[in-house]
Amino acid sequence: MGEAEGMQRWTDGLKRGDHCVHFYRSEAELGRVLGDLLEWTGKDEKVLYASDRFPFGGDMTSRMVRGPQVESALRSGRLEFIPSCSFYCPGGKFDALRVIGYWKSHYDRVMGEGFGALTVIGDASWLSSNPSTLAPFVSYEQALDLAGLPENLSVICQYDRRIFIPGQLAQMESAHQLVLSNGALQRKHWIISHSIPQSGLFFPGIVGSNSGSVSSK
Repeated sequence: MGEAEGMQRWTDGLKRGDHCVHFYRSEAELGRVLGDLLEWTGKDEKVLYASDRFPFGGDMTSRMVRGPQVESALRSGRLEFIPSCSFYCPGGKFDALRVIGYWKSHYDRVMGEGFGALTVIGDASWLSSNPSTLAPFVSYEQALDLAGLPENLSVICQYDRRIFIPGQLAQMESAHQLVLSNGALQRKHWIISHSIPQSGLFFPGIVGSNSGSVSSK
């Protein structure tokens, strides 16, 4: 086995249904991670990328690494881009219930297109310009992690670590059990401290019924 074949990828530790945070430092890194995820997903799986870095006519800016793998995924419909800030925060207001409803509609649409699984990449770096939204957004992120995702829905949340202060990055990290940083994936061990009632926030078939509050170990 050659060196390249024996090298472990960060996606080796990723499972379907995971909710992961990715702290990146460059557009080139975004390109590498996208390529890794396209390789990790199968031909019957779709990648939906919410980002404000790229135009949405199908082309990405030259700042991001674009190779045959990405080109092929775009042509086949396995890769799709949507704008991020206007999706999460239309009119400048974040509403967790509405956002989960949006994700459910995209999930249902993708399943209706015949795909067997969906991987969502959501770049929420727009939060740096909306600091008052950070706390409710982190609570939404934590609720998703506690409730759980269906086995055929994986979520990768992205933040540009160059534009956030350490305290903000720590809040974002606390809302995720998996952290991708500097090319390494860390799966943290959490302790569920007590149960909280299930609310109408979660939609059947999108998030599970188990919920609780959590502290990092």
